[in-house]
Amino acid sequence: MKKLTSLLLVLAMLASAAVMTACGGEEAPVTDAPVTDTETPAEEEAAEEEPAAEEEAPAEEAPVEEAPVVEEPAVEEPAPEEPAPEEPAPEEPAGPIYLLEQMETYHYITHYCPYTDGAGTVGGGAAGGFFDEASDEMAMFIAENPEWYKDTALMASWEEAEGPFGDCIDKMIAADTDFVNDQHTNGLMVYKTFNVENYSDANLYELYCFYDNTVYIYVNGELFFYNDANCGNGDWNGGYDLIKCNTAEGKDLGDFLKEGENYIAISIKNCWGGRELDLYMTCELNSTKRDVSYFDRGTEWHYSVFACPYTDGEGTIDGGAAGGFFDEATDDMAKFIAENPNFMSDTALLSTWETASGPFGNIMEDIGWTGSNHGLILYKSFTVENLEEALSCDSFIWDCAYDNAIHTYLNGVEVYEDDGECVNQDWNEGEWVLDKAQLSELLKEGENYFVVTIKDAWGGRNFDAGFKAHWD
Repeated sequence: MKKLTSLLLVLAMLASAAVMTACGGEEAPVTDAPVTDTETPAEEEAAEEEPAAEEEAPAEEAPVEEAPVVEEPAVEEPAPEEPAPEEPAPEEPAGPIYLLEQMETYHYITHYCPYTDGAGTVGGGAAGGFFDEASDEMAMFIAENPEWYKDTALMASWEEAEGPFGDCIDKMIAADTDFVNDQHTNGLMVYKTFNVENYSDANLYELYCFYDNTVYIYVNGELFFYNDANCGNGDWNGGYDLIKCNTAEGKDLGDFLKEGENYIAISIKNCWGGRELDLYMTCELNSTKRDVSYFDRGTEWHYSVFACPYTDGEGTIDGGAAGGFFDEATDDMAKFIAENPNFMSDTALLSTWETASGPFGNIMEDIGWTGSNHGLILYKSFTVENLEEALSCDSFIWDCAYDNAIHTYLNGVEVYEDDGECVNQDWNEGEWVLDKAQLSELLKEGENYFVVTIKDAWGGRNFDAGFKAHWD
């Protein structure tokens, strides 16, 4: 009986399958009839994982044949377009741009100009000498070419060499020219073109020059600066100093420059001692930096020299060994200060002293500050026309060269000192930022004054100074 029942069930399933096949279906739908494991075809096992349909479709309806589904990657909607980021503006250089650097290549020409010194020695080192017109080739050249500094075709035809010219910086790196190789070739002219991009009145242009001596600097054919003592004193410097226009009131270097190609031409005529020429030029974009100078180096001071014999560390009077002392019995400067304790504010007395222009020292202005006369006191008045403007500056700068033991007073109050008391180094050169709060209390509208004491011990002696307000 069981076999009969099973046979009937199998026949029923086969008949159902035949009907479905006749209707075009690929597979018969799975029924709820129980099926043994041995009866389940292997390919139907996957179908068992999905729940069966609750109701069978009517026999007359054939299942819709679905095309195999091919999954396509989902198409993402494009994100809303964002505005392209703006390109950052090019950053301005943090420091100055160099239009000319130190030790660049220049066109140059040298001139044979023997110098006869003040003692009558050709090529000697005594001040107060002269150049003989009959043998001064530089004077002859200028007479034939009075505007040589405008003749760019002429200057471009000169030979070329890389600076520096002269032996003051280092003879080993000096240009190999007659200006350093022949002591009688005292004349030198140089020429160089350079480019200025994005020229603007808002930019700060500065020139720094090391010269020795008797210098004339032309920018684009116009005289910008000169320092000519006619074989006298003070027409040289000791390093790359900032050079400001001294030929046209109120003009600065930017007023001489233009967009594109520019040129510089310089003449040097050395007398005695070392010789030197080198420079560099900078540009600071959109700079608010400026200076108001109340007086520069090389200007006039009242002065008084005092006998102060120095006994050096080995007991030799006016010797050169450190660690010595000034004898109170013979120190006239110490006596003067003791008798005039308020000398730094006694303008009635100070203004009666003689005057001379800096720099002062062994080979500079001869004021008798030599030998045992180690003491020097100086006095200088100057005018502040606009105190409110002055006090708006970022700093007050004391620009000074000294050797040695300096004390500096502004309107009677000490504002700078460097005194090693014959033991420690107390000589220097440079720019020192003074205490602005202190100077703001001391400066006044109208006349002001500086008083300086210098007391040299051994070695060289030197003094020159300037004073200015500076805006960063």
